[in-house]
Amino acid sequence: MTNVLLGGVALGLADGPTEAHKVNLARMLLKNYQAEDPEWPSELLDKRVEAARAKYGDLLDRIPALPDSS
Repeated sequence: MTNVLLGGVALGLADGPTEAHKVNLARMLLKNYQAEDPEWPSELLDKRVEAARAKYGDLLDRIPALPDSS
């Protein structure tokens, strides 16, 4: 079992750092990405609440902790 684990570590070193693979994969995935609105990210709370209101309608009005985006 030890040989298998050490062999995996050795192959990982021979193959290159995992971080390099992650960076290359991220570049490939994000190469053709276009933001909906480049000025305001979709993670902005107001946009998320607006999208939730459009999707769930009056159900959200029953949640007292949800901020009013009007």
